Amino acid sequence: MKFFLTCLSTLSFLSLVHGSDITADSSLGQELLKQSRFLGGGNNNNNQQQQQQYSPYKWMQTYSLKFQGCSQISQWNDYVQEDADVRISTKRLARYRLCPTDSCSSTNAAGCTAGYGDYIVDLHTFVYYFMKNKEYTKAYNCNYALNYACPCNNNGGNNNNGGQCDNTQCLKTNGYEYCINYNANNGGNQENDNGFVVDNYFSCSEFKSGDVSYYIGPYCNNQGNRILMGLFSDDTCTTILDSSKFDTMTGMALPYHNVSMVDTECTSCKDEVIQNNKNNYAVYDGTGVRQLCSKNYVSSGKCEERLESGITINTNGCTYMDGIKMTRTNGVIFSTVPSKSKVASAFIGIFCVCFLILGAYVYYLKSKLDRVKVNLSD
Repeated sequence: MKFFLTCLSTLSFLSLVHGSDITADSSLGQELLKQSRFLGGGNNNNNQQQQQQYSPYKWMQTYSLKFQGCSQISQWNDYVQEDADVRISTKRLARYRLCPTDSCSSTNAAGCTAGYGDYIVDLHTFVYYFMKNKEYTKAYNCNYALNYACPCNNNGGNNNNGGQCDNTQCLKTNGYEYCINYNANNGGNQENDNGFVVDNYFSCSEFKSGDVSYYIGPYCNNQGNRILMGLFSDDTCTTILDSSKFDTMTGMALPYHNVSMVDTECTSCKDEVIQNNKNNYAVYDGTGVRQLCSKNYVSSGKCEERLESGITINTNGCTYMDGIKMTRTNGVIFSTVPSKSKVASAFIGIFCVCFLILGAYVYYLKSKLDRVKVNLSD
């Protein structure tokens, strides 16, 4: 019964995305259900304290997440039903690093150089939790700003503009300029002026234009340093179309078609927000760790060779990640260089010496043979 309630709460969380195509029977929905927690009954505050005490992710409280880049691979499509379906689909992956917060650098592409873990996860999963974390953090900050920092019933605003509160200057002064046009009634969804809800397309989802079906979803750019939103002709989001086609069909630009959906800032994994958020902005899972870190961690391939001692180390993903591209600070990508083999270097050195000796000996024999020929001619 408790597990059923947990699953039900997870589905309710998915339903917060107005009109979302991330349903319970979708691949992402199933992934989220698999990650549902088994929560006990009783007092909610006690549950949160117990979760924080026994959470396997508690060590993440002193770490920050750093997006390092993305890549894509081709794979056979097991879900081909018609001849027109894409046979070889594109699988997209995101790579990130968990760095100690006190040494994580947002300006350095690597993030940190010691005490870290490297991870790789499905791009859709990463985008989902990254964007939700960004939305919910904004929602929390704006609710705080509008209710406490710059409330209309206090010095933060006034009612002199036709009965409307004007707290624009207060929000700017206090660093909440992004909250000026914030709508607390949209459930945290990103919706532009034309009604396009970005939340519906964190995974590859259908977009109808008349009787024609297109698909919109996130993808990795050629350099591997940005995750953009693209328009595709197939339901695997493999064959990309020019984003201007979306402009022609809708009269508006496709969101995030040239601006990355994720950034390379160091984002703390620590839960610094008091629980019992009344607006359902469930960015935190009650364990003292942001879902951005804990949920992505569950689904990730892990290479924790350099993680500090005292933490259970998982290195199953190291070999796979050796060839995954990373991004320099200038946006140019490079592949991980394999470490040098001392044995191979020794053999190469011996071979070179032998080659030189053999060459010298051949030259000696040739010179001796030339002298014999001269003597015979005399």
